[in-house]
Amino acid sequence: MWWAERPEQGSLRAIIQAHSRKCILVRGIAWTGIHLRILNVRFLPGDEQLANARSMWQTWPGEIAVEEYLRSSLRIAQNTGIRKVLELLDFYNLGPSLELDFDGRVVDVVHTDGIFKSDTGDSCIAYVNLNTVTFLRRAYIWGARGAQLSPFNTPMIRLRQKKQRRLTPPDLAEDPYILCILIALAQKQLEDRDQTDEPLRASLLALPGARASHLYFYTACFPFSFLNKFTEPSLFLECPTVSISYVKIPLDKPEEFLCHLKGVLLETDVLGAEEES
Repeated sequence: MWWAERPEQGSLRAIIQAHSRKCILVRGIAWTGIHLRILNVRFLPGDEQLANARSMWQTWPGEIAVEEYLRSSLRIAQNTGIRKVLELLDFYNLGPSLELDFDGRVVDVVHTDGIFKSDTGDSCIAYVNLNTVTFLRRAYIWGARGAQLSPFNTPMIRLRQKKQRRLTPPDLAEDPYILCILIALAQKQLEDRDQTDEPLRASLLALPGARASHLYFYTACFPFSFLNKFTEPSLFLECPTVSISYVKIPLDKPEEFLCHLKGVLLETDVLGAEEES
């Protein structure tokens, strides 16, 4: 059986067994700060190197209108804006979902607003609108439309309200679901890579919601030992703390936004150096 083997002390499986499985063995949309602590991951805002990254951008007709999409009050318009920006950088959309693997099996389908792959290399980047994350979490807690609780079922409503408060992160920019997306993206990239003993970087773009004034860029470099915790969860694997670095990229000045975004993508090797113009 899955839990029959005796895990090594300090392994991911042993840590999970020491906690309440009801709180730990949940879908990614229900991850909390506990998962960050168990996996030894932290968010690191305001990375100076990323904040200062810039690259020249050759302006094309219509590019300035991209920011109007991103700052829209409509999520569908914002998502269109991200797609247009990434298309300008020669990325194409692979679809909206990723698989999260644990011990050789798929344990969750991780939903985003798009997974994009570079035309010129193997790099991928994920995109999610934080309004989408709020919607996914609400659906997880309250159920799909048409399956809502009766307004007279007060005890159950209170239980779900309590659960919603517990699962809502204090800082939406540091939502644990972002970690889940990055791990699933790293696992996907690992499948396409020949060498598996080197650290693997995963990156994500996120809009904070309607009428956004900025775009978030997240990046994390996962050691092979970290990813191997999910492949061999019964083994104890030494692994340093993983930092998810993130910066805000302002949207108020279109040309500066595009130069900053391209600079960040080049700095983190999401774009190959040959893309520099």
